[in-house]
Amino acid sequence: MPDLFSTEARATVAGAALGGLRVADVMTRDPVVAPAWIWVQDFIDRVLAHTRQSVYPVVEFDGRLSGLVTGDMLARLRPEARARLRVGQAALPVPGESAAGPDEPAPSLAARPPVGGTLVAVVIDHGRVVGLVSTADLEWAMRRARLAAGPPAPRRSPDDDEPGAPGGTWHAHRGAQV
Repeated sequence: MPDLFSTEARATVAGAALGGLRVADVMTRDPVVAPAWIWVQDFIDRVLAHTRQSVYPVVEFDGRLSGLVTGDMLARLRPEARARLRVGQAALPVPGESAAGPDEPAPSLAARPPVGGTLVAVVIDHGRVVGLVSTADLEWAMRRARLAAGPPAPRRSPDDDEPGAPGGTWHAHRGAQV
């Protein structure tokens, strides 16, 4: 029996729910980015303290992605290091599987391991960061797909086999046939 909590099982379920969607359909558009050239403390004071985003793509002057930082990662730096390190110096490299294009099929995201606990992909179009896909974005898209599919068929009751039942409608919430 397969482990329902395995990465493969989650990817299969998510892939089915995300079928027909593109990365652009599930991403959070226009995320806050971290300029590589500013001091970490300036980024904390000016940006991090005022957003709910947890992972920040680090970009160079030309808008090109050069790394990732998380709020937790920057908070772990000693105060004196925050004042003398630039965001780009504190950034982690972006794993190759963490970049996606907006027109890629969304099911391809399902098997990717999250970076920083929640980031599934940085979405790049023409060399610029245009979005992020988090685990919450994927959960939202899967929930939306389940809702769009409508409610599951009601369970049949043993009473449905009684004469006259074919024209009736089973109401599971009342346990009665009308």
